Amino acid sequence: MKLAIIGAGNVGGALGANWAQKGHDVFFGVREACDVAEDMKALGLTPGRQVTLLRRAPFGGPLHLRIGPTELMIRRIDARAILLDRVHRWKPQHKS
Repeated sequence: MKLAIIGAGNVGGALGANWAQKGHDVFFGVREACDVAEDMKALGLTPGRQVTLLRRAPFGGPLHLRIGPTELMIRRIDARAILLDRVHRWKPQHKS
């Protein structure tokens, strides 16, 4: 599986190293002087794309998102730059 992680600090670096050891292709998006919006666009987060929240790390950690076929971890502070048009909440089906 191809995984993209925004940030290569303590959390992102540890997650990426762990996934790489398990055989996944891991790509890191790190900031220099560029804009967060450019980083998001490079990772496939463009207008009209469907974004799925897969998991939330505890204690304010990163969010695990799926954008098309790509999964990525993103810091919550960077996730604030994402503007959502519609939100669909998944509701589990109860079998009677």
